[in-house]
Amino acid sequence: QCRGLFSSCNPCALARLRRLDQRYYTAQLLSPGLWPADMAARFGSNAGVHPHARQASPATVARWTARGTVLVWGDTGPSDLERLFGLGVDGVITDRVEAAVEIAGRHGNRQ
Repeated sequence: QCRGLFSSCNPCALARLRRLDQRYYTAQLLSPGLWPADMAARFGSNAGVHPHARQASPATVARWTARGTVLVWGDTGPSDLERLFGLGVDGVITDRVEAAVEIAGRHGNRQ
């Protein structure tokens, strides 16, 4: 049974967490300029990736989705949310909850 989800920019921290208790889900938190996005997504994650909104493109979302859940974070206004859900992300980490729910629903995403 899963005990929770942890996301971190540090793939070594996620690997240590999994060694301590494999019941935790881990996801690599990606940030522009920190790691090349596709390289970082290969390490430390067993539940997908959490890229910054600026890193999301049709090609990157397709690659990340093949590896797991894609939850995007960053400044996500309504136009950003439209673009991100249109690309097929699984969800967003946002303070604009009402807009995210409405736009996700229009794109057929219920997460």
